[in-house]
Amino acid sequence: MATGTNSRYFFYAFVISLASGGCLFCVFLIHWWLSPTQQTGLLFGTAMLFGGIANSLAFLVFHRMNSAGFEVDIWRWPLKDFRLYAEYWRIAPLKGWSRCVLAGALVSFGIAAAFLFSVVWT
Repeated sequence: MATGTNSRYFFYAFVISLASGGCLFCVFLIHWWLSPTQQTGLLFGTAMLFGGIANSLAFLVFHRMNSAGFEVDIWRWPLKDFRLYAEYWRIAPLKGWSRCVLAGALVSFGIAAAFLFSVVWT
């Protein structure tokens, strides 16, 4: 019973992360339209958009792994996450899942980091 509950939490977190990233991007886009001299707001909003996409895709991986019977805790550590990602990469074709979810999460995280660092350098 606990597996289904955790899996549901991960799915809800997937939806909330995606929605919050999109909303933050829209807020900073509107702010940039109203004051186009402030480029940092647009860069930060774009970083939040890609951060929300990265989080939502990571939560989708957690949801799938939890529904497949793997132990995925609510409180996680990076080392356990990387092991879980490696296991997802291994079993994704066997379960009929796309590896693009994991690759997209990593690429989106990299893009978000690049936009966030560009805010610091401007």
